[in-house]
Amino acid sequence: MGQRFSLSLNKRHRSPILRSGNTAAPLFVVSLALLACQDGERPRRVAPPAPAKVAPEDDGFHKLRSKPEASKPVGEVPAAVLAAAVERSNAASFSLWRAFAEQANFVVSPYSIRSALALVYLASLPGNGRSSLRTGLRYPENNDDLDIRLLDGAVQASAEARFESANAVWVTRKDALSPTYLYAVSRFLPAEVHSIGFAADPGRAQGVINAWVSDRTRGKIPQILEGNAIKNTTRTVLVNAVYFFGKWSSPFDPKLTAPKPFRTSQGATVQANTMVGATCLAVFGDVYRAAIAAYLGTSLGFVVIVPERWREFRWDAAAFRRVWGALSGSDEAALELPKFSLRSREKLVRVLRELDLELRDPRLLQGLLASNEKTFIDVAVHEAFIRVDETSTEAAAATAITEVPEMEIEPPPVFRVDRPFYFLLVERRTGLIVLMGQMTNPTAAGG
Repeated sequence: MGQRFSLSLNKRHRSPILRSGNTAAPLFVVSLALLACQDGERPRRVAPPAPAKVAPEDDGFHKLRSKPEASKPVGEVPAAVLAAAVERSNAASFSLWRAFAEQANFVVSPYSIRSALALVYLASLPGNGRSSLRTGLRYPENNDDLDIRLLDGAVQASAEARFESANAVWVTRKDALSPTYLYAVSRFLPAEVHSIGFAADPGRAQGVINAWVSDRTRGKIPQILEGNAIKNTTRTVLVNAVYFFGKWSSPFDPKLTAPKPFRTSQGATVQANTMVGATCLAVFGDVYRAAIAAYLGTSLGFVVIVPERWREFRWDAAAFRRVWGALSGSDEAALELPKFSLRSREKLVRVLRELDLELRDPRLLQGLLASNEKTFIDVAVHEAFIRVDETSTEAAAATAITEVPEMEIEPPPVFRVDRPFYFLLVERRTGLIVLMGQMTNPTAAGG
């Protein structure tokens, strides 16, 4: 009998918000919004089902919340089945990556993009629209349950860390979502469902959605929708927001952070603010060096890859598999890492074309509304933010030196990040990629 991996994917892992005023720690925040507008045609309206009872909010808007249907827990997933689902997810992540890779410094969460597109996938009907989404997202032909539910519980976090992925669907007040869509969302990928007045006051509706994202990302993404993104023709907005806060299990020493030479992708040498004093697990090879650093209270790990020849290194899903396999046999090393913060914002028209998807294809949302009215995706935007620094809590320290006769202890090797690098947040038990980015010049980013 094959090995089985115990992983309950339908459980929402939540933990208290950390509010330590004098603590800085690794943090990433991402959000994605998809806006659907009415198609130019005006098909025959059919009577929608009776709306659910809603309670008015103080601001005059109404809110509906989906009630997750009871579903059979994934329970113990065979290791081979889970590994195949993770492999498909990571392959789709690198398909998204290609649309960003021309930028010097950037960060993107394929996890967030895939979560929002899963909301679209559940709104598509069998046929060409769903087939193109299935191909782009790498879902299997006949059983997509695990691949979708992998987005809702694969990452674990305790009270020492915070990881939350939140989905929401806003629909204009005159419409009702299809009962089939509501059932699918509540079963596979729980989401909040809101009724809102797009046509009556687009600006106010946009403010409500921005406030929701800002709240879910602890203020790190205050305005996911900019300008006049919401129009009076907007019918639906689909949003995913992901927030992570974690403290290093082996923190850096803030007193030792200092400028150190860093060779950029252009060949110039700059002085990058570099953190030292932490430990990691690392492998040293002729083509690349790679390391993974753990966080307290979560299954996520921070992975950094430093190619020896940046321009010649092919960074794709196959390369990640090799790196991830090599890290399983890694040894302890001292980590020296540039301190940085980075924010990226991208309209996803070009990104989704990498998945062979066209935003304005009405087939993508055929099953969204109870009225069967044609709608298309009008705006798709993704924003991600990451901050990587030392823990800065005040601490006391003492040093004791004990003699050990006739024995020398060699210090661990140093994993020094002094040239362009890739970084990822990876679920350590499965290898699922949650966030990825690259840094070619830390002095051009924050930090």
